[in-house]
Amino acid sequence: MEAGKRTVLVGKRKVTVRLTRMNIYLYSKFIEAVDDQGTCYYFIYFKDEFITVVSASSLYRRSFIEKAWKHGTSFGPTHPFIHELVSSSHAYTLSQHLHTLKQKIEKHHSSQESSTIYTLLDGFFPKKDLFECIRELYYNHRRDGQLFASYRILRVLTSFTPKHSWVKENANDLTFLSYKNLYAKRNHTLWEKDPMFVEKTLYVTWRKQPENVNKWIDLLQSEGRWMDVAALYIKNITRTSSERDYQQLMYLFTAHFPHLRLTSLLEDVMDRTPLPQVQTDLFELYLTSQQWKKAIEIMINHQLTPSPHQQEKIEQLFESLDRESLSSLSVEKLDTFILTLFSSRPGQAEKLLYTCVTHLMASYDLPYVYRWLASLNEASPHTQKVRNMLEWRENPDKQMRLGEMYYYFKQYHQAIDCFSWEMELHDTDPTPVRWLIKLYTETGREEESKLYQTYYKNMTMNT
Repeated sequence: MEAGKRTVLVGKRKVTVRLTRMNIYLYSKFIEAVDDQGTCYYFIYFKDEFITVVSASSLYRRSFIEKAWKHGTSFGPTHPFIHELVSSSHAYTLSQHLHTLKQKIEKHHSSQESSTIYTLLDGFFPKKDLFECIRELYYNHRRDGQLFASYRILRVLTSFTPKHSWVKENANDLTFLSYKNLYAKRNHTLWEKDPMFVEKTLYVTWRKQPENVNKWIDLLQSEGRWMDVAALYIKNITRTSSERDYQQLMYLFTAHFPHLRLTSLLEDVMDRTPLPQVQTDLFELYLTSQQWKKAIEIMINHQLTPSPHQQEKIEQLFESLDRESLSSLSVEKLDTFILTLFSSRPGQAEKLLYTCVTHLMASYDLPYVYRWLASLNEASPHTQKVRNMLEWRENPDKQMRLGEMYYYFKQYHQAIDCFSWEMELHDTDPTPVRWLIKLYTETGREEESKLYQTYYKNMTMNT
């Protein structure tokens, strides 16, 4: 199966869908996908467990999934979290009827888990039908005399449909008074008796009570939900740029993903926070994995100062980059790196300066290139060359020298113009003709090269 695509069974028909985004919110995970006709599908997870796939042309308003996209942590289609959850070798069966799905949910989950799972589905199935599924679980426990179990489910309904008259009436039943007080006081026994209530409470309070973050992390780790822990760290890093949380996040990443996946994980984090350590770590990963273009871009855009070892790698990669790759880089922003290089390795700095000038001349005029060079090192031989070119531009007697300089900086089109002008001014001099033959040959223009070779032979035969 092609990366980013999965198979959904709709009846007996196989449908290929393209994964588009993912969200982690409380004890849920949603992965959105779309088929070739534009139909949306949602892979639904309770904690880390796959529940079902549903399709929807639109979502019910004020639904759980709507809140998830608004308040949860979202990830793009290439994020490793998505591919960690959704197997590429498995075909997922679409749930079209709540009755069939109800049997599957209640067969594999406790009553409280089942009631919570139903609340995740209110974007896809009528809320009144989901309400009845949960109320049925409540009555099952109530008939069996399991008051605390029935009260826990009643609390799920209180959150799910708080204005429903039946919910209000039963929530005030004096039979549940002792349990009601237990929840009101946030008794420590709830950690064991009702961890989902505890998780929801910690989620609601963690921004105003930062000490609750560690409690929430402890709860998630006790259930082995490392992806949820990572999402929490990411959300907190986005808010506070906490270096401590970033170090914990990196520990999780390296524990669960191979080295090659770390780049896409850190790219996502860098898009969320300006934390310098993220940029530094990603820069090193790019160099290590030989993603040269990305390494240069992040160094330029964030003005990173490479270590001596990294400098050597960067110099090598500049020499290996082709013209097309260079043209997509903002090499004029390499000021800081080049200045550092001039103080430690001036010879290498001149080599890099030459590479930058050949690129800049393809995009900017000579005055701009000269100003950029002069701001870095006015005494550089390359600065002197460009200064001379500026002086020679309008001088008919200097077109030969100007053409040679353009050739030196690999600006072949401008060099051809200069030598053509020189040939017109001095029509008996074979030197500009030899240059034109050389340039047309090197640029693959064989017909022009042959034409000037013939012209050169006739010229030399007549002298």
